[in-house]
Amino acid sequence: MGDLAREGHRAVDLHVGDLRHVLDPMLDRDRLRVAGDIENVTVPASRSAE
Repeated sequence: MGDLAREGHRAVDLHVGDLRHVLDPMLDRDRLRVAGDIENVTVPASRSAE
């Protein structure tokens, strides 16, 4: 359980630029799936920043 919480916290700390750097190579391969992953990660990050 602790590992899952730690992973979630780390995902929230990521910046959009970091996500693009990691996921950009995948965009050509599976654009729709990566777009969904970006949305899932950045929405909670944006809400926590408010």
